[in-house]
Amino acid sequence: MEIDLGADTDLDAIRLFPRTDTRAAGGGTANFPVHFTIQTRPDGSGTYTTVRTATGQANPQGPVQT
Repeated sequence: MEIDLGADTDLDAIRLFPRTDTRAAGGGTANFPVHFTIQTRPDGSGTYTTVRTATGQANPQGPVQT
């Protein structure tokens, strides 16, 4: 997913909101990403910079992840 904020913006956190409309087979949050990477790039051009890589992310069981 790519989000254009319209201008360079300082971010201090990114929050992932898990689904709450259904539960996973094991009782956790359905379809929450186990592995993901967050990348940024200035002004919609140039090269992406990786700011966070998560692997083996535990199922959050519903709460927002920051």
